[in-house]
Amino acid sequence: MQTRDLLKIHGKTPMCIKVYTEAKALKNKLFFALAPVMSLSVTLCGCVNLEAAQKVAFDNGEHAFSKQLNLQYGELALRKNAEGNTASADHFADKAARAATGQNIAPDRPGDDESRRALVRLTAAFKNLNPENTPAVSARAQVMYDCWVEERTQHIDADDIAACGQQFERALVALSDGGWSRGQVSQ
Repeated sequence: MQTRDLLKIHGKTPMCIKVYTEAKALKNKLFFALAPVMSLSVTLCGCVNLEAAQKVAFDNGEHAFSKQLNLQYGELALRKNAEGNTASADHFADKAARAATGQNIAPDRPGDDESRRALVRLTAAFKNLNPENTPAVSARAQVMYDCWVEERTQHIDADDIAACGQQFERALVALSDGGWSRGQVSQ
């Protein structure tokens, strides 16, 4: 039985389910990046029972860091897709999808000494401050590190390289300051 069949009420498909099915037509990786948004739309419609919504919704238990990685990698994938950079969009959408399942998502491997030094700093920050205690800031640091490494590898737009690098540095500073109110940082 397909998910949409589980969600029918009295043989009719509610509007919120139609929105969900349209979103499912998106490429599978991008769907997982958008799963939290879609689960919210299904829940807000109030047109399905809780059990059916849970089959559709992204529910990752208590893994706040994974949820933040899912959201932030998904956002970056959408941005890269809008720029026409499909290879990077697919890469970040894949990371978002894996984070949605609770998998451990490692930062990208550095390609040069400067990137290696930055990864050492990121890893040290995570050892000093558990990412689960500061999920938004920790995820921001990792995602912006990956963005910076990806932009440096492509070496196309100096402004993009600088923007990702600055956001990475800001997140590291926030982590060293205890995560700005335990993971709450404006992004």
